[in-house]
Amino acid sequence: AKQFGAPIVSLAPVDRTGRLANGAAPPELAAQSEGLEALFQGDTLGRTHFARGEDAKVILRLDAITPARTPDLAEVRDRVSALYINRRRQEAAEKLLADTVASINAGAPFKATADAAGLISASPPDAFSRADAKGLDPAILEAAFSAAPGAAVVARTSQGEPIVVKVET
Repeated sequence: AKQFGAPIVSLAPVDRTGRLANGAAPPELAAQSEGLEALFQGDTLGRTHFARGEDAKVILRLDAITPARTPDLAEVRDRVSALYINRRRQEAAEKLLADTVASINAGAPFKATADAAGLISASPPDAFSRADAKGLDPAILEAAFSAAPGAAVVARTSQGEPIVVKVET
């Protein structure tokens, strides 16, 4: 690195895709997929890879190979518990949405069904069209105009939030 005038940067261990143990990708390795592949071909420590880009020169060196391991439960219990609880909440929310849509499509009144499910119900103040969307989210508009009249569907806003939409006419 000194010979080429390059700075030396030591990174935490990464896998062959350039990801850290927590899943993050160091920005220094973002454009180095070929170099990482070359380093991980075989198990020779000290293997180097030189790459010259438009604005940079990079030398990668394999200093150590750490065997994969499964962490002890005590190390990951809190994180895994939080992920599990979050997943169960998402599943429950998706089931609630699916059940609500099924009930409305079976003929139950929209407002009563939404209220019974603990959802907030609202109607646009005026009719709207594709040309005059009245400020509605484009993803919701697409779902509304893709559904058949009388049908209820789950639409996702541009931010991914679910909304139950029923097309009256």
